[in-house]
Amino acid sequence: MKNIRCNGREALYFKLQRHWMKICKLSSFLLLAGMTSAYAEDAYSINRQLEVVNERIHSAKSEEVTQATVTVSGIVKDNTGEPLIGVSVLVKGTTTGVITDLDGRFTLQAPAGSELLISYIGYANQSIPVTSRSTNLNIILQSDEIALDEVVVTALGINRSQKALSYNVQEVKGDELLGVKDANFMNSLSGKVAGVTINASSAGMGGATRVVMRGTKSITKDNNALYVIDGIPIFNSNKGELGEMNEYASHTRSEGIADLNPEDIESISVLTGPAAAALYGSNAANGAILITTKKGVTGKPKVIVSSQTSFSKPFVLPEFQNRYGNRSGEYRSWGDKQSQYNYNPSDFFNTGVATINSASLSVGSDKNQTYFSIGSTNSKGIIPENRYDKYNVSLRNSTKFLQDKMTLDFGFSYIKQSDKNMLAQGKYYNLLTAIYTYPRGENPATMKAYEKYSDAEGYPVQQWQWG
Repeated sequence: MKNIRCNGREALYFKLQRHWMKICKLSSFLLLAGMTSAYAEDAYSINRQLEVVNERIHSAKSEEVTQATVTVSGIVKDNTGEPLIGVSVLVKGTTTGVITDLDGRFTLQAPAGSELLISYIGYANQSIPVTSRSTNLNIILQSDEIALDEVVVTALGINRSQKALSYNVQEVKGDELLGVKDANFMNSLSGKVAGVTINASSAGMGGATRVVMRGTKSITKDNNALYVIDGIPIFNSNKGELGEMNEYASHTRSEGIADLNPEDIESISVLTGPAAAALYGSNAANGAILITTKKGVTGKPKVIVSSQTSFSKPFVLPEFQNRYGNRSGEYRSWGDKQSQYNYNPSDFFNTGVATINSASLSVGSDKNQTYFSIGSTNSKGIIPENRYDKYNVSLRNSTKFLQDKMTLDFGFSYIKQSDKNMLAQGKYYNLLTAIYTYPRGENPATMKAYEKYSDAEGYPVQQWQWG
């Protein structure tokens, strides 16, 4: 090794340089150790937080699984403590439900946080929340006093409690007639009253209805019910009776009850039992329909405007042969195959249109109430030239005098009604007989003018050109 000589200043420089290098190495080591420790602490903290989050998620999932469904059980009683049989217990918003057994008890599975709807005829409904503690419920249902004290209109417009009557009375609110309107509002009553059969007429738009209560009572006499409007019986005749051998019938028309505006009806009470005859005599032997019209209502003025349009077409038609026509001079279609015309009975019918408009105003105070309404019905039937038009104007005012000891009820109605070309029964005045049997070899364009005014009869008669 070669010796290097240096003076004192250089030796001191080299000594300081060696100490500085040792210090740098030591600092680097200490810094690296500190960073490693910090990184280790951060990693430990992150891992710990992930473990806590996983524990919470697992706990929440376990709790959710536990609380997903709850077995709910209990007993349902009335206010006297007697168990109720057949009570409906339904989970709101679902189709899950049960009914109580002979002891009034029930058991079902329900989601936690949902509600049970308890319902029973004659009792008020109850809603009960489902919790984890809903294991043995004791439910008390209260009687529905409002339903028990329902008031109906009887003879002469007298209001009586339905439970106090000794005879059968069924009531239909006027709003139930306004869902799907008809030119004759009685058709809208079909299926809404038990024991009452309502047959719509095939005479066309606005045709009369046949209302039979509790079956046919007479073979030769009229079986229709009596109509009473605000305590006043009305004469309701519609003609159209069959003559000898069921071949001819008088010209049919609409009926008086169809002239009412359904928007003016407050309620309809139906008397189906013998009590109707006791109240209104032999005219009500087949039952009675009591119609109560609307009055003014106390409070702010109320305006109601409604409009409805309906369409009608034949639903099912008999099937006929349309291939073979008629021979010359013959009416029956038993000739050769036709090549010139192709008549089909369905081509004769039109699309029926009925438009019903109405507007009403109701206003009043404690002493005076007024109701005013106007309405119109314009309809065309499926038979050509069949029309029914009706215009209504109604005004009703109720005023109290002498410190409410006397009441004046004033009503005014104006009705303009017209019907045209309604179908009749029988063989010769019924269009359907000619439509279905018209010779297939004839020109169907001639059928459009099937009526001609007769000077002798004073009204249009049918004429079918053929041959």
